[in-house]
Amino acid sequence: MPVIAVDNYSPNQQRQLGPHDDAAAVTKSDTDELVEVAEGFLVGADGNIVIKTARGTTLTIAAKAGVEYRIRIRQVLSTNTTATGIVALY
Repeated sequence: MPVIAVDNYSPNQQRQLGPHDDAAAVTKSDTDELVEVAEGFLVGADGNIVIKTARGTTLTIAAKAGVEYRIRIRQVLSTNTTATGIVALY
C-alpha cells in the first residue's frame, strides 16, 4: 500500500516565513508520497525535479542547487527527476 502524506497545514493557520523546524532527505518515488507534506525543498545539485504539490498538481521545476523553493509538496516523483540531494523542509 503506498504511503500517503499527512497535511498538518490548516488554511486558517498563520504561516511564518521564519526558519524551518526540520529537514529530511527525500527518497524519490512514483508511488509513495512523503510522510508529511513539506513546506518547501532544496536540491544539492542542479536538475529537473518532478513534484506533486500539496493540492495534487504535478509539475516539473528546473531546480538550482542551494535555492530554497517555498512550495508545499507531498511527493517527489522518480521519473524524469534528475536533481540530486533533494531535501524536504518542514
